[in-house]
Amino acid sequence: PVDPARTALVTKVEAAKQPAGPPPALAQLRRDLDMSVQQAASRRLTAAQDVAWALINSPEFLFNH
Repeated sequence: PVDPARTALVTKVEAAKQPAGPPPALAQLRRDLDMSVQQAASRRLTAAQDVAWALINSPEFLFNH
């Protein structure tokens, strides 16, 4: 007969052999790096977004709307 303790141990060993994924902080860092590279490639768009953000968040705009 099959020993259930041995079967459970074999299952745990097989699960431990699987490679672990990267830590969440490293995955976030990689996504942030990719986004920075994309923003650096389109300087005009990034500058336009920065100007629009500054105008929308100015006190005068917030007061009038």
